[in-house]
Amino acid sequence: MSSAQTQSAQTNATTWIQGLSTLLRTTSRKMTIADRTSVSIAIKKNKASLFLPPDMASLQQNNLRYLHALAKNTDCRLIEDRRSVDLAPLNEQRNRKPPHMAMSLSLLLKQTGLPGPLRTLSMPHRLKQENIHIPLPDLIDLMAGSLDRCKRVVILPNRFIISFLGNDTNPIVGYAGKLFIGNQETTVCYFDSPNLRTIGYRSGDQFVLHYLIAGGPIRSPHLWTNLNALQGAQARLQVFRSPRDGHDFGIVHSSTFLDLNSEMTHTTT
Repeated sequence: MSSAQTQSAQTNATTWIQGLSTLLRTTSRKMTIADRTSVSIAIKKNKASLFLPPDMASLQQNNLRYLHALAKNTDCRLIEDRRSVDLAPLNEQRNRKPPHMAMSLSLLLKQTGLPGPLRTLSMPHRLKQENIHIPLPDLIDLMAGSLDRCKRVVILPNRFIISFLGNDTNPIVGYAGKLFIGNQETTVCYFDSPNLRTIGYRSGDQFVLHYLIAGGPIRSPHLWTNLNALQGAQARLQVFRSPRDGHDFGIVHSSTFLDLNSEMTHTTT
């Protein structure tokens, strides 16, 4: 990797996260249940289908408008999800397929300097009640404002990321540092490449990572990754409302919760 490539990747990473923070600061941070929507994604014939909860037209009109704008801009299909419900616990559902995203992100953390072995998913796969929760826009603001105090590395993607992103070998810029949230110190991180933008933090005995899939203002939302990474994704849309018409801002992201007390033993692709 040449010095010019390294410098370009670092500049793009800094500009992207700081630009996202600036846009989010023009919106309201007050969120209601109606501003959050869970979606699942499938890829067929090189086209993404987003499966939406039933009755969004009556219960989540604002988010449905945003998803229609995203579908129009990205040539995705929107499908009301009337499929039969799988009642297996979430951690069991995740274990049915190779956890490429979890392995990718766990190895990225290790490449950036997180001590210890590769980590497995938390079970159940969610943030523990006793661990600190940092809302996504607040985390973006924290990271954007602290890049100059973070350790910065430029690394080549590990084999799991190359597979996960469909043979994407673009270099990844990684930032990691320690910040105080209130009176508590925590580790934060941000990874950036053309198809991989992930932000996260340590929370007690867990590491929380949000993979940013798509987003933007409602007038021009777009994908922040490639189609290969969307296959089978379980994601959440958050729409942050703006006082200005047409300036609502949405983020579609998939969250991973790693157990820092466990060790990953399955490391083959």
